[in-house]
Amino acid sequence: MLAAYQYQLDGMGNRLTATETVCETSSIVTIITYTYNLFYQLTGPSYTCAYSAAGNMNRHADNKIKTGRSFNAANQLVTATDAADG
Repeated sequence: MLAAYQYQLDGMGNRLTATETVCETSSIVTIITYTYNLFYQLTGPSYTCAYSAAGNMNRHADNKIKTGRSFNAANQLVTATDAADG
């Protein structure tokens, strides 16, 4: 699977977002948003998500909670799970 990556930077050159797109389907797979403190030090990616080819969000994670989702063939939500980190 080939993927393309696109990055958005702030005025200081810090990465604000990274978007991964699967080339074969042109569907966005993951979007990561980065956060920084007042000294422009990376405090971590604060949000990630993954999408199916149909556009359903299969996975969502932030710094504390991870959510998994599964969908049936009609793109209806079947299960959703949450797990706390740490």
